[in-house]
Amino acid sequence: MTAKIARQKLRRARGAGSVSERRGKWHFIINSREAGKRVRRWSEPFDTKAAAEIALVMSRTEDARTKRSRETVGAILKAYLAHVEGLRRSPTTLQRYRGLATNLKPLECQRLETLEVGQIDTLYAALRKEGLSETTIFHVHSLLRAASRWAKRKRHISVDPFVALDIETPRRAKSDVRALTLPDARLILANLDHSPRYRNAIVLALATGMRRGEIMGLRWSSVDFERRTLTVRESRYEIVGKHGNKDPKSGRTREVDLSNMAIAALKDERKRQDALRKAAGDAWERQHDHVFADEHGRPAAPLGLTAAFRHVTEQAGLGGRYTLHGLRHTAATWMLAGGADVKTVQRILGHADATILLKTYAHAIEGRGKAAVDTIEAALQPKAPRR
Repeated sequence: MTAKIARQKLRRARGAGSVSERRGKWHFIINSREAGKRVRRWSEPFDTKAAAEIALVMSRTEDARTKRSRETVGAILKAYLAHVEGLRRSPTTLQRYRGLATNLKPLECQRLETLEVGQIDTLYAALRKEGLSETTIFHVHSLLRAASRWAKRKRHISVDPFVALDIETPRRAKSDVRALTLPDARLILANLDHSPRYRNAIVLALATGMRRGEIMGLRWSSVDFERRTLTVRESRYEIVGKHGNKDPKSGRTREVDLSNMAIAALKDERKRQDALRKAAGDAWERQHDHVFADEHGRPAAPLGLTAAFRHVTEQAGLGGRYTLHGLRHTAATWMLAGGADVKTVQRILGHADATILLKTYAHAIEGRGKAAVDTIEAALQPKAPRR
């Protein structure tokens, strides 16, 4: 059989498909007509052209035997969220996913496999007009892509449109969280009396870089004044109609060293809580043991800490300039700029991956390279003789 005849037989076997190279990988392409329009669908990537050609032939054979999935975007999203809930993800994560899913309502009746780039682009453009940020649109896109990937893996659909169409991921906006300047930090500390219930929680956030939920979930049994440490074992969450404790974000406990400022804040809070306990008498709920509690010993609300910090910044004349999460950003920036090594800061903050820390706070360690290489030169310099 000549090479020409072999190529002709392969083309007949392919049917309406073809193979093409893109970004160093081979794909097969299926051409079809849907609703009177010509549609080109790209396959998943293959390492070789031969592998893509074989997959194309098998794809055409499979299409002849089976019908395309009629699962809609809405049905797949509902099933995927149920799957995520079954993984026992945190209530705050589930609430966020459900909130993001509401933005996909215009596509919920659309069959997932027949999604087109134009439909997705139109949706994102509409979301921008409604005022959604690029970061939120990025998360909407990520949710739909994850649900589609899950549906393909579970065989609810046979073609993942995010692979077939090579849909472009929206750019995630850079975080606008800023670190406090030293004068502004002092100004905030000077105005903490405007929020007596949360004043020590705000100080602890600045002194340790702990997350809001970790601070509000802290118990006295996790504080060791003698060793000057505390252990982050859980995180407090609050969503609509529900609140409670969950595992820390990294999923692991960690020990945090305490500065004099942090120790003083915790001791002041214990003194304040002793007075509240005495005033409450038998109404005090002793079983909670939370460091930050209300007048009956029940855990204080995480959202209350956010509101308190906003109130303090407004009283300090800094309204809108900083967020509560900015205290964590400030702690990380100051620790790194002060010479703390990356692994130590990673441990204190509870980052699962040091690369995230380096990417986020690269500005805080700029210029250290010169000092590092200078130590080599200093070591090689001949020492002056003793007199």
